[in-house]
Amino acid sequence: MNPWALVVAGTAVAFYGVLSRRLSTTVVSGPLVFVASGLAIGPLGLGLVQEDESLEPVRALLEGALAVVLFTDASAIRGRELRRERFLPLRLLGLSPSTD
Repeated sequence: MNPWALVVAGTAVAFYGVLSRRLSTTVVSGPLVFVASGLAIGPLGLGLVQEDESLEPVRALLEGALAVVLFTDASAIRGRELRRERFLPLRLLGLSPSTD
C-alpha cells in the first residue's frame, strides 16, 4: 500500500475528529467525509490504493474511522435521555445481525 494513502486517510480521520462538532451543524456528515476521502485516495481519485494490493491496512484504517465516528456519536448522548430510554441499548443489541 502506498504510504501516502495512509497519510491522506489518517489526515481525514484526524480532520473529522477535530471538526466533528462544527460539522454536525452543517450538511457535511461523517460518512460523507470518509466516502469523499475514500474516493480521493482510491482508483477513481489519486490512485493511491489499488484493487490488487493487500487490504489489511485499509481495513485497520476503516476500523479506526468507525471507532471515531461511533465515539463522537456516543459522546453526544445526554444522560437524562438515556435514563428515560432505559431499554434502548438492549433493543439495539437485539437488532445486531448474527455472525453464523
